[in-house]
Amino acid sequence: MKTYTVSVKHYLNTTLKPSVVDGKLYYPVYLMINAKRKTSRIKSLVFLNNYTVEQFKEKNECIKEKIVFEIGIIERILRLTVRELKEYNTTFFNAYTNFCFDAVITMVDIDKYCYKWDGLNFKFLNSLFLKDLSSGKKSLRILDFFSNEIQKDVNKELKKQIENNKLSYSATEVLNDFNKMVFYDLLEYFNFYLKGSKKTRELVYKYDLSYIKFHGQKDILSKYNIVFLKNK
Repeated sequence: MKTYTVSVKHYLNTTLKPSVVDGKLYYPVYLMINAKRKTSRIKSLVFLNNYTVEQFKEKNECIKEKIVFEIGIIERILRLTVRELKEYNTTFFNAYTNFCFDAVITMVDIDKYCYKWDGLNFKFLNSLFLKDLSSGKKSLRILDFFSNEIQKDVNKELKKQIENNKLSYSATEVLNDFNKMVFYDLLEYFNFYLKGSKKTRELVYKYDLSYIKFHGQKDILSKYNIVFLKNK
């Protein structure tokens, strides 16, 4: 598939009615996303508070960190969805991104990944997904799983296993394939999510998500000689 440029920019949506506190105007943070000659605008899933124009213009360290964090997630999800749909459907992308905000990693059958991927073992994922959870959280969000931090941790472990087992794969290659498997696993839930809104219901009929899941997983299972092991 041909490469394409993706740009993600955070901005204050000053076209919306602001909230007023002590005479100051506060606006929500939005993202403008450009890919394959299409533009999508979505409300930030990371910036939950509103900001004044001055606050957002100054961009303190907290704001900068959130921007980097969200851009990593958005770019990763965007490339996944575009690859599978063979196009940039802004409605699909916006819906899937919002879905990932509430979806959690336990919706993915992690236990079935505790088998060998041609010499690779994913048992480390269970401890990794629990590592950074606060006491108030029950499970890691899919949104966070696609973050640079979590992806870096998984990549590091995969690289170690690849070197120890002298495998021909690259850690990035395996991680990209694993991300696809997570994407495929969530499609059944996402299908129900799409049916819940008139705006997105038509996507259920436009894209055969069951077909995408079956053939996508089939290719990866074959590539890594994977056989699902029950109760392992």
